[in-house]
Amino acid sequence: MMKMPPASMSMHHSELRPHSEDHPLYEEWEVYRREVGRLIADGNEGKFCLISGGCVVGIYDREDVAQCTGYHILHPSRFLVHQIAEREPAYRMLHLFRCRISPTSLRRTA
Repeated sequence: MMKMPPASMSMHHSELRPHSEDHPLYEEWEVYRREVGRLIADGNEGKFCLISGGCVVGIYDREDVAQCTGYHILHPSRFLVHQIAEREPAYRMLHLFRCRISPTSLRRTA
């Protein structure tokens, strides 16, 4: 069984938000959002689903197998491989910036 992230750092699968309609994987993500509850109920949590177009193509124990299957049977069509999880990690984006002040400019002059 997969280790679930703490509730404060994750969201329940029912709270997943849609992508914008112009996102390349919009349709595949909507299929995942619609089907994830059933996939969990069927005992597939922790496995990887392969989704293309409007349907789940397959369920795999390993991500690399799901990816390879997608490339071999679906290429050049787009597809999504996503781990089936009751709780999804909530990623925080940090804004990183480079300091433009050189260390020498911080020295005190007497």
